[in-house]
Amino acid sequence: RAQLEAAGSPHDYAVHLPLRVDELAERVALTTPEVAEVLNRLARDELSVIGAQHRIYFRDLYDHLVRLYGITESVRDLVGGILEMYLSAINNRMNETMKTFTLITTLFMPVSFVVGFFGMNFFAPSLPLPGWTGRIALWITLGILGLTPPLMYVWLRLRRWI
Repeated sequence: RAQLEAAGSPHDYAVHLPLRVDELAERVALTTPEVAEVLNRLARDELSVIGAQHRIYFRDLYDHLVRLYGITESVRDLVGGILEMYLSAINNRMNETMKTFTLITTLFMPVSFVVGFFGMNFFAPSLPLPGWTGRIALWITLGILGLTPPLMYVWLRLRRWI
């Protein structure tokens, strides 16, 4: 369930449960070897306080604890996989956002250049440039400004970049 949530909707709440499970599994993994060592000594050593018939139970407890440690490690591996899926989903979403921003920038960069170059001083030019500052130049510039983004979009589509 957590894997599906992490892959399907990369939101912050999708990562809280796996992190909590990882924290608990880490606690178990830290304490298990010490307890296993104690149980191993109780099961294997010849202690006068523990009878032979009770050592069997300590060996059984030791075996269960070793299995628990293995399960804990596999849970930690699963949680690591879930977190990697979550980060991958976040990165994919960020890549789509960056792709959109790049497309917008690519479409409007030529327009920004033309507007910046001419400064839109058609009717009161600071420099006397006949032919570049009349009504015809205004309409040509507006045509260029209006046609550049759609033409860039078609060109990007033909190149299969979007």
